[in-house]
Amino acid sequence: MEIHCDRGDRLLVFAPHPDDESLACGALIQRALSAGASVDVVIATNGDANPWPQRLVERRWHLDRESVERWGAMRMGEALAALRALGLGDDRVRFLRWPDQGLTARLVHDGQASVAELAALIRLQRPTLVALPSVRDSHPDHSALAILLKAALRAESSPARLLSYWLHGRGHGAAEAPMAVTLTPGERAGKRAAALAHVSQTHFGKSRLLQFVGTTEGFVHPATGMPEASAQWRWQFKARGPLGLAGVRRVRIVAISTTGILHASSFELRGKRGDGALRVLRRNPRMLTVEVEPLWAEPAWVIAKLDTDHSINVYDPFTWVERLQPGRASPRVATPPARVAQRLPDVAVAPTNTLAPTVADDHMTAG
Repeated sequence: MEIHCDRGDRLLVFAPHPDDESLACGALIQRALSAGASVDVVIATNGDANPWPQRLVERRWHLDRESVERWGAMRMGEALAALRALGLGDDRVRFLRWPDQGLTARLVHDGQASVAELAALIRLQRPTLVALPSVRDSHPDHSALAILLKAALRAESSPARLLSYWLHGRGHGAAEAPMAVTLTPGERAGKRAAALAHVSQTHFGKSRLLQFVGTTEGFVHPATGMPEASAQWRWQFKARGPLGLAGVRRVRIVAISTTGILHASSFELRGKRGDGALRVLRRNPRMLTVEVEPLWAEPAWVIAKLDTDHSINVYDPFTWVERLQPGRASPRVATPPARVAQRLPDVAVAPTNTLAPTVADDHMTAG
């Protein structure tokens, strides 16, 4: 289905990092502007946790805080240049300066304050169309921002049409996108210029960026339906390889209420016995099935992810998954009895108007 915009539309694009706005929505932004619609872009981070290109360019191994901040400022400048190439003025771009490679931590530990900040932007812009990352994206910043935005949109009871884009770990998902912008030659040239304006991301080759400059730009409509009632919440995680579960340390569970309040909790998989809240029903090198009694009342959406302690690869080996629906066959309970997980403290979830301060992120993961 071809995406159309008209003069009365207000498009609000959310991007986790500088360059995502161009790679995912470069054609959509041009199409909206050409129709006379208003367009605003919000970029969550300044992309400063990007050490390998910076080391290559600056010929240095150690990156202190000053050099990281300088790189982030340069990447913000590149995003502004890219959006100018698409026809958007600097005054329609906002940087939240949230920590690059730190949005999952922000979701888990500071989620409701982040939701409040996003909700305030949605309230201000009153969008009719919102472009946001996919929860299925394997980059943790993308999936975390998607979850935060789901809560913010629900909190504001936003009537906007939602378009979800998927940039990392798509597999065959790109071919399944039911909505798209078919690029004209001029739009494709504009998107290519915008992609290449992110010069810092071309030092290991331009192909990584240009692979997203095709003949179409695909989107899906993210699911927002209510789950069926269930006395238990259950998830099944499948590993990609024979040792995929070897480094798993915990299960993170996030829920969004019917009014947009975000809840988050974590359970250690190798903790002490005796909590009883989380039950491991099946565990082998390729599959993990866990179950927990409902943690919060009236959830509109519940999702979980396995987590590890390492930071070797910036991408998630396990993405967020929705819980199994009632009525599906229950997995066989492991024998001997499964290990009981230790529950970590819940995150405070009360609504708040106080916005959490942003924290400079000097975590040097590649990405």
